[in-house]
Amino acid sequence: TYFIEEQITGKEVTVGLLELPGGLTPLPVLELRSRNEFYDYDAKYSAGKTDFILPAELDSSTTKQCQRIGAQLYESLNCKTVARIDIIIHPSRGPMILEINTIPGLTDLSDIPAQAKESGIQYDDLIHIMMQTAQCETD
Repeated sequence: TYFIEEQITGKEVTVGLLELPGGLTPLPVLELRSRNEFYDYDAKYSAGKTDFILPAELDSSTTKQCQRIGAQLYESLNCKTVARIDIIIHPSRGPMILEINTIPGLTDLSDIPAQAKESGIQYDDLIHIMMQTAQCETD
């Protein structure tokens, strides 16, 4: 059995979405620049192998489009609390969704904590917000 798909090239970005008391909030778009040939396991989990560009070097229209696409996907899949949507910005076709991660990492090398920090939310506050949102879902 073979699985063949088109290779999509362009900027690799991620959109974090966090439910705050005021509603679903897109976090600043993060651009990932791997020092490896690809953004692979080694680049993702080894310190110094990927540069985080925050906010991503995108024009405001593309930034808003990525955040809007991310929020629409989040809501259409009935996600809760937090999620991360990975996107490639193709040079001529624009943003193309790669995947959604509904249980994103929260380590020193993870995207969501970096995006939250960029928007003024410290790590402990991020965890507190996530716990409050998750608790409300179980009530």
